[in-house]
Formats: sequence, structure tokens, C-alpha cells
Amino acid sequence: MAIRQGLEFAVEQGVRDVVVETDSQLVVRALLKPKHDLTHFGRLIRSILEVATCFDRVTYSWIRRTGNLVAHKLAMLALSSDSEFFYSHVPDVIAATVEADFMPN
Repeated sequence: MAIRQGLEFAVEQGVRDVVVETDSQLVVRALLKPKHDLTHFGRLIRSILEVATCFDRVTYSWIRRTGNLVAHKLAMLALSSDSEFFYSHVPDVIAATVEADFMPN
């Protein structure tokens, strides 16, 4: 669901090329090779692929959770927050994580 919502937000912002990174190999495989699947998961994959048609190019890739720390922290923040999340403000914990991503090892 987060992937679909992220893609919908990108459409609203006028983005044309998108890279979707996730730590779920199952999701990446399903997006790259969709099958006829009548489960809730299959419907969700189809809805993601439908939104993806709005872009010139979409790349799906799997990365380890340690490489996806910003997304993981955003998800945890969203689950623990009672208030709406606003796109105009980057929470301090997220900003620090993004900065750390750019630091050489």
C-alpha cells in the first residue's frame, strides 16, 4: 500500500521517472512478473501496476532493510504517530537518517 501511495504522490508532483526500492523480494518479484492472483495481495500488486502506467519509466528494485533505513524509519514513525504526516516538514529523526545515508563508510 505504501508503494501505491508513494506512486500516487509522485504522479501528483509531476514526476515522470520513478525508482521503487523495497526490502520485500516477494513484492519486487510480483511487480516484475505479475501473475493472475485473485488474493488481496494480487489486487494490491495490480493497483500498483495501474498507477505505474502514469510514468514514463518505473524501476523496481530490492534492497536490504539496512539500505532502506529511511523508508523503514518513516514507516515506523507513521505507525506510531496520531497526527497526519505533512510533506512540507521533514522530522528531525528522518533528516538525520538521510544525512547519515550520504556519509561515506
